[in-house]
Amino acid sequence: MVADVPVGAYLSEGHDSSTIVALMQQETRHAVKTFSVGFGEYINELPYTRAVAHLYKTEHHEIDLGMPPVAPLLERMSEVYDEPFRDPSHIPTYLIAEYARRYVKVVLSGDGADELFGGYAWYPLMAKSTEVSTTWLKWLVLRSVSRLIGRRARAFNRYTHAMGLVLRWPQPWERYISELTVNAERRQGWWGGRVMEAGTYYPGDYYRPPTGTTGMNEVFQLDLLSFLPGDILVKVDRAAMAHGLETRAPFLDRDLVEFSLSLPSVLKVKDGETKVLFKHALKQYWPSILHKRGKQGFAAPFQAWLEFPEVRMLLQRIFADGSKLRELLPGVHSGQQHVRNYETWNLLTLGLWLERHGNAA
Repeated sequence: MVADVPVGAYLSEGHDSSTIVALMQQETRHAVKTFSVGFGEYINELPYTRAVAHLYKTEHHEIDLGMPPVAPLLERMSEVYDEPFRDPSHIPTYLIAEYARRYVKVVLSGDGADELFGGYAWYPLMAKSTEVSTTWLKWLVLRSVSRLIGRRARAFNRYTHAMGLVLRWPQPWERYISELTVNAERRQGWWGGRVMEAGTYYPGDYYRPPTGTTGMNEVFQLDLLSFLPGDILVKVDRAAMAHGLETRAPFLDRDLVEFSLSLPSVLKVKDGETKVLFKHALKQYWPSILHKRGKQGFAAPFQAWLEFPEVRMLLQRIFADGSKLRELLPGVHSGQQHVRNYETWNLLTLGLWLERHGNAA
């Protein structure tokens, strides 16, 4: 908070930014300026952020984007990020930074807490995979049962999913990578059979944990080395700097990071619960409405956006014969543009970047 210019904070419905705001307000006699964003009927966390703002009497500012002009913003993102950046929350991050810059020149965020203290929704599955041992026969039987009962037994489904991961991937970090990356068969299909160009590339090799790292620490280490610096911090920093706004992440204080890395993993994720120690230590700072609230994350309704007429026009252009995307990945089928999933969004992002930078790639 030490600065010669006005300082504020991003405020989402999450525990992390709420904690930052609470601690900030303890350090000043003035009302902290807080900034929140919503998406109308799609994603609306504004009632939760208002509860925090009311509790700490902040000077609260919020914008409800509703249906933002996604198509021109997507094309703008290829300039702001200067690389194919697939995280759809870069759009609200860009817009909230633009909004916050009207009032302050520095904002604090809650970034880093999930990676350091075990906050992501996928961690319980990874933690369970470090606890189970199985055989193919046992897994096949229990997987059949899991499919019969559906979502009615979430813990059991997580158990059988973890068993499958253990059988296919011996190390926790490999299981995690397998859940996040496009598999070799899919990549080969996109390349259109060009074996030499597809190669034997395996993304996880870049993030192999240091010798001596074991269990869930492999997973935490992977996020600290890849997701945090490659997505979260890039997203926030470039969106903010596009408007001349500085961002700071107090959870990434060196002493706090070193303390977090010294903790046993059971103080982070245990029995399906995330952020065990973090919640125990800091829930005193949250309004009651947040105590039982599960993690939503700073997300964007990209599947709804893919239905917008102006975005469908972008899709038609990007997936057309002779496009930059199809030149690079001839195996990508034009019919993919009609599928409203993350893969389509990723390819759209890549295609828009190639249009702008493809000649220099």
